[in-house]
Amino acid sequence: MPKALYSLKTFFLLFITIYLGYQFFSLDIQPIPWFDETFFASIAHHLWQYNTLVPEIAATAMNQKPILIYGPLYFKLTALSFEWFGFGIWQFRMVAMLFGLGTIAIILRIKNQVLNEKQFVKKDMLWALLLLTDPFLNLSMHEGRMDLVALFFVLLGIFFFTVAVQKQQKGYFVLVGICMALGLLTTPRVGFIVLAFAGVGCYLWLHNKIDWKAVVRMKFPAMVLYGLWINSCGGFRKFIEIYFGAFDNSNTQNTITNYLFSNLYVPKHEYVLIATVLLVIGISRVKTNPFFNHFVCWIAMSSVVLFYLLIKDWGPYSVFILPFYYLLLMGFQQQETTKWIHTVILTVLLTFNLGYFGLKATQTILSAPERNPKLAYDFVRQYIPKGSKVIGDATYYYAVVQNGSSYEYIDKYATLTRREELLRTKYKYQYVMVSDIEKARYVSNFQYFSQKSPLKLIARLDLKPSRQVPFLSAFDAKTYGCSLYKVMH
Repeated sequence: MPKALYSLKTFFLLFITIYLGYQFFSLDIQPIPWFDETFFASIAHHLWQYNTLVPEIAATAMNQKPILIYGPLYFKLTALSFEWFGFGIWQFRMVAMLFGLGTIAIILRIKNQVLNEKQFVKKDMLWALLLLTDPFLNLSMHEGRMDLVALFFVLLGIFFFTVAVQKQQKGYFVLVGICMALGLLTTPRVGFIVLAFAGVGCYLWLHNKIDWKAVVRMKFPAMVLYGLWINSCGGFRKFIEIYFGAFDNSNTQNTITNYLFSNLYVPKHEYVLIATVLLVIGISRVKTNPFFNHFVCWIAMSSVVLFYLLIKDWGPYSVFILPFYYLLLMGFQQQETTKWIHTVILTVLLTFNLGYFGLKATQTILSAPERNPKLAYDFVRQYIPKGSKVIGDATYYYAVVQNGSSYEYIDKYATLTRREELLRTKYKYQYVMVSDIEKARYVSNFQYFSQKSPLKLIARLDLKPSRQVPFLSAFDAKTYGCSLYKVMH
């Protein structure tokens, strides 16, 4: 092995070691628990305890309604994590983080398979660094959402399809169908990728690149697995009603309307990446590039187009097309004639990714004392007896449940008047936790609740805002500071 390559691999292994150490260290620190995460964690917790998909954090406001719009796989995996490692932030987020790392590995395997690169080379280290430090991918690994789990299975299906077609490994087509079904059973939001894949698959079939037996091998296991889920939901008619019915009593729109039809939102984290992709494709001789004629390129391009046509995004969902941006970069930067220009462009992207990752890591490490979840846990243990019923925003869900009490949202689902009535008369809450950061946002909620029930301030958790690093959002300054009120009768 050349000395330069040996030194590069040594540096890369050192970076991986530090990177993994940082990820595990910061997993329960960044971010502070938030709405989506706690909603999903409460479903997993309820599944673990009672074997149903009820979001216990909103159970009263939603009339104990199970959540069936996503699929059961992510909740099964996170419930299993609770079973093996106990309940907590780290245990819940660990699933998304591990599947995020797996997603990076699968992207690199697809690249090597498509470009016929059989071993780990210097370019793979560059791509791994770009993916590991991508701002949006890192954000998704810590958010506690199911997106990376679904993405992992769909990309694994694309990888198996690539192997099956290029190497004529017919048995792999069965694995393709299984993986696509597992992705959909995590969240049907990856359906746009499955649709792009199916379209490309039909094209290959019509042009005799794959035969009808391959199509059957893919479709049969996918239909069986997803059919079992549809049956468990009460049959096809009930299954359709889940998506065309209202999500909760205050929602006049159905679930399909809420989640489909693009609003063309692009997260700021992705501006540099998208500009890089467009530049690389723009200066490439697209039609003479072998990658342009590869079906993975078609799947990647189709997925990006369908995402912006079909998916209503308000922030997290762009992670679904992130791998396809990188696959397009990997494929179109192969031409020798424009290689030096591509190197400059990719250097700019790597500088941005490393710089943003460094700022974020600095923010997280500096703010660790104020964002330590043990602060919330100790505060709850000191002032709230076990078996109590508590309401508040998402911030304190883990701390309250870990201490043996129940917790529900003060600010989510049903109308304000209906939610207050249900929480007061049916749930019969005893404590209210008011986050310092969220106080201004839901001040009207707290004021209304205090009018209906006599509340007394009994404790304060005073914490200064997290140390803020330039260019990062104010969300990163959030801490566990709060006021605790008790209902006086």
